[in-house]
Amino acid sequence: MLTGCARNPENYSLTDTCMGTVCNVSVTGDKDCKDICEEVLTKGEVLEKDYLSRRLSSSEVFKINQSLGNEGEASVSPYIGDIIKRSEKIYMDSDETFDITLGKLISLWNIDELADADMKDIKIPEDNEIELAKADSGFDKIDLKDNTLCAEKGIVLDLGSVGKGLALDEAAKILKKSNDVECAVVSFGGSIYTYGKKKDNERFKVGIVDPFNTSEIFLTLSVEGDTFISTSGTYERFIEYDNKRYHHILDPKTGFPADSGLVSVTVIAKDGYLSDALSTACLVLGKDKGLELADKYGAKVLFIDKDSNIITNPAMDEHLINN
Repeated sequence: MLTGCARNPENYSLTDTCMGTVCNVSVTGDKDCKDICEEVLTKGEVLEKDYLSRRLSSSEVFKINQSLGNEGEASVSPYIGDIIKRSEKIYMDSDETFDITLGKLISLWNIDELADADMKDIKIPEDNEIELAKADSGFDKIDLKDNTLCAEKGIVLDLGSVGKGLALDEAAKILKKSNDVECAVVSFGGSIYTYGKKKDNERFKVGIVDPFNTSEIFLTLSVEGDTFISTSGTYERFIEYDNKRYHHILDPKTGFPADSGLVSVTVIAKDGYLSDALSTACLVLGKDKGLELADKYGAKVLFIDKDSNIITNPAMDEHLINN
């Protein structure tokens, strides 16, 4: 349910929860901006419920997984089909570290739910369980032709790594079709879209959360309108067991949470899907291979490693403020 819409002169802001995170739309403009705020966040809810969720029975991905499990094939919409095709390319370019077929492994770890559970409920998977779940993943085990997806038994799709970015892409479409919006900032968790021009052509300021103290800002970026930014971090969702932290971003190679030396990755890319996907892939890959992947896609990246070092590619440097 949409909540919390407030209005100042020509300024509108709406906050809600969607895709397991807090989402916000802030718009400056003329008439009907409240309706635009509602439309953006409602679109995010529709994406989750009708297309992307692995858990909601109303969604296409849920139904695809059910069909794959029962029949070994499923019909897919052009929308989901396009996501699968784009994801396969990044899978290949990222040395198979970005993988939307990891649903079984993600369910095994269940970190998203365990992060909110009582400590006594936490259980770390056994090595043999991880190996079995890993075996049921990989693009070599699926085949998409026209609108039919075939897969080996055990494959489970999970689009959680790109859902928030996809929501930004839909938000951008909504904002661009309006004649009443001067500028806007949309956030779906750690994915942000800036739109339009602020007063006096001032640039948008985007804070990057301190991965070592999430109540603070580690640094700030300066960007123009029509910019897609996604941050993935090991601090976002995690559990602690036997004095060790296990975060939610899994490495398909090991079956365990990624341990690349990076704790936060921020990506600016040409669209929300790509910024979201690359932030995940680069965090798993680590500094050197992550920089190579970002350059391949013409993306701007900022890494924070476990020793608080900041690593960027040259294209990102123009966006740094007082660093």
